[in-house]
Amino acid sequence: MPQRPRPHILEELSIRRFGDALPSAWAYRAQTPDYGIDGGVEIFEDAGPSTGLAFNIQLRATDKAAKADRVRLEIDELDYYRSLDLPTAVVRYCSITDDFYWQWASNIRSRVDIAEGQKTVTYRFGESERWTETTPDIIRRTLEVRRGLVALAPSAALPLRIDLDPLPQAARYAVDRAFAAAISASHGVLVRAGSDLLPVEISVRPEPAYLAVGIDTLTGVTFDLIEPAPEDYVTATLYALVRLLHRQRLARQAEAVAHLLIERGLPSREDSLGLSACQALARDLPALVRLAVINGFHDQSHINHGPIALTISQAPQGDEGRRAAMDAFFEASVAAARGSESNSEAAAHYSIGNFYRSQQGYARALSHYNRARRLRPAYWRAGYFSRDLGSILFLAGHYAGAVCGYREALRIDGTGEAELVFLFGDALMLSGAIDAARSAFEDAAARCTAPAMIEEAELKLMLCDWLVARHGVTVPRRRAEANAALRAGVADPTHLAALARDVDALHPELHFRLGVAGFQEGEREGALIHFLLSAFIDPGSETAWANAAISAMATGDEAMMLRILTIAIHHKGAEAYDKLRADLVGQDISDESLAALDATALAIIAEAERPATGGFTLRMLDGDDYHTMTIKGLGGA
Repeated sequence: MPQRPRPHILEELSIRRFGDALPSAWAYRAQTPDYGIDGGVEIFEDAGPSTGLAFNIQLRATDKAAKADRVRLEIDELDYYRSLDLPTAVVRYCSITDDFYWQWASNIRSRVDIAEGQKTVTYRFGESERWTETTPDIIRRTLEVRRGLVALAPSAALPLRIDLDPLPQAARYAVDRAFAAAISASHGVLVRAGSDLLPVEISVRPEPAYLAVGIDTLTGVTFDLIEPAPEDYVTATLYALVRLLHRQRLARQAEAVAHLLIERGLPSREDSLGLSACQALARDLPALVRLAVINGFHDQSHINHGPIALTISQAPQGDEGRRAAMDAFFEASVAAARGSESNSEAAAHYSIGNFYRSQQGYARALSHYNRARRLRPAYWRAGYFSRDLGSILFLAGHYAGAVCGYREALRIDGTGEAELVFLFGDALMLSGAIDAARSAFEDAAARCTAPAMIEEAELKLMLCDWLVARHGVTVPRRRAEANAALRAGVADPTHLAALARDVDALHPELHFRLGVAGFQEGEREGALIHFLLSAFIDPGSETAWANAAISAMATGDEAMMLRILTIAIHHKGAEAYDKLRADLVGQDISDESLAALDATALAIIAEAERPATGGFTLRMLDGDDYHTMTIKGLGGA
């Protein structure tokens, strides 16, 4: 006779026993289907009416007594619980002991240390997290506090309930006066809690070498203090408050407490709390910079120097606000470095230049690179500096200068690294040295192992051959003259071709117009060349990439079309395919062909989006050597 699987029996048992552990007036409802939570609990008064309080349940059961006090959770799962409107309690049931442990998922998430790339975490419950007869009262109180926090007015004062009992009697008076002075100077942001328990209050418990700050059981911070003075307790409490309030999305209150720290010039003993306080000021960038400087984060050797720059770059401000804040932060960084030695100041300017390069501020980046070079002439002997200089000159459109930078980097490097040779080829091509560019692309294709780079090098070899056959080993590059002719209304294909031949052979708009004219006249292969040139000269043009792919399809060369699609996506991401797809749908492509193309494009997009993009490198002086830190994931500024 078939038997039911033990996991199903255990699940039903845990639900039944959990229901027994709840007050009779509380209602448990299973979640069907299970979208990451097992059910929900609604709290009713004994007399019948609902309190409006509710929470989610994630119930984990085990038959092993050795695992009764621990649970394994996925990081994504914990992050999902944090995104829900209702708080989630993680409950552990052991059928052997018939005991429950519990904790809010948000507290578990904040208490565990998670390494980069880690997928799961094991949380071990403490004895205080065992489910007892008083647990429902604790849960209800927490939910009432949470509701009070949601309803808290931005201008409402924050009551502090300070428990001085753990301190020696001799120390209590000074600590109490330090807190009283801080509360008095807080402009009404803080008040001392009275004898009655308030709907929302902050608990502060200083001990001889320890401090605990919390909001009920919702959230808390605990940390050690070494020989703390009375003011140290106050400072640590204020920094802890900023973190707790920010976690609870009480942005106004968090900012108000952070401003108290700025007014009093108080640095944090804990770097992580100092960083949290700065991040809570992301809506007030001048204040963020002031607090960062108070904490010494403007020193380029500080572990939080890079994260502060990242926070500023991603702040919800306009471009000018972000740039002004970054200028102020970096000016403080340079001033601090100037006080030590020229090499340190040079490294600061170099890091600042790298940041502005990541934000497309090429003129500013070049200015800081030049300052770094003057302060530390040894940069000229560093291959990475020549490479970075070549990169910024290329991005700024100074291709001849980029050629010099990349050539020097290759000379210093001596290994002929494939990517550097490829970049050198790009600079040569756009400077007009087509034959030399061809040699570089040929060399890069032979050395490279990355499929996308090999395909791009091969396409550029084809374009170099076409340019040499049409114009010779070097081509004219008089962009201003070509722009003037286009503004004057030159549109005839013959005149456009003459402009490309005699004035600027690498003008993206010229080649785009020639591609359109050629396609309309049935010259599909010629159109393909012109659109490809336009796209490679201006990789940001989604239309040029789409037209190049359509031209390849029109010639019947499916392999060429897929090669162009791959390169376009690596340059422009999914937007490149979105444009091509919209054009093809407008041309009545068949559903079958569109489905096949979608599948191919999605695979290419997934591959292209896998590596992290963006960021900038900080170079920090450590004795005679430099350490580097690359900051990833920058927002545009």
